[in-house]
Amino acid sequence: MHWSRVLLLAAALLSLVALPLAFLQSDATGAVNGISGDAWPATVALGAVGALALLGDRAEGFGAARVLAALLLAGFAVVFAAVKVADAARAADAADGSIGIGVWVLAAAALVGVGGALASASRKIG
Repeated sequence: MHWSRVLLLAAALLSLVALPLAFLQSDATGAVNGISGDAWPATVALGAVGALALLGDRAEGFGAARVLAALLLAGFAVVFAAVKVADAARAADAADGSIGIGVWVLAAAALVGVGGALASASRKIG
């Protein structure tokens, strides 16, 4: 399997891991995870990128259309994750709480997704 596809699959799986983790911890709200914090759109986008990684000749990168699709989906996930980080920071400040690990895992997954999407432009085998 081309290494860019491994990165894309890792991003999809990492975003799934992020959902049940706490995005916000506070005494007022308790722990708010990614599911109740509406972080699932980034996971859906990265899941679609992961599905792209499983299609076609897995020994090489993507063609131009799939590279563009992967970049758009992963780019959306990065922007969405950045908004969720800011949202968690504002909520933590307002509720006198702290930002949970889940939002950082989601942001890392989105960045790995962009890296994998960029690397998928290389059609070089191996």
